[in-house]
Amino acid sequence: MTNVLNPKVALFFVSLLPQFVQAGEGFVRRLLLLAGLFIAMGLAWLTTYTFALHSVGRFLRRGSIRTAIERVTGAALVALGMRLAFDRT
Repeated sequence: MTNVLNPKVALFFVSLLPQFVQAGEGFVRRLLLLAGLFIAMGLAWLTTYTFALHSVGRFLRRGSIRTAIERVTGAALVALGMRLAFDRT
């Protein structure tokens, strides 16, 4: 749905994609085939990305990992706060 409403995608299909399709009979069919391949590749990439992020998210939700992340980010925030507190400019 995002790509349907995105003007950049529409400009891509209207301006760039027709350059790769030979003019003549079946022009629209081949253009739709290329558009379908573009959609299929995008769907495959986003599906793979989603599954990978789901696995990473499951890993990061472990108690020990979450505690370590909270400690590291807490220490970084304290360090930045101290730097800001002692900044002389």
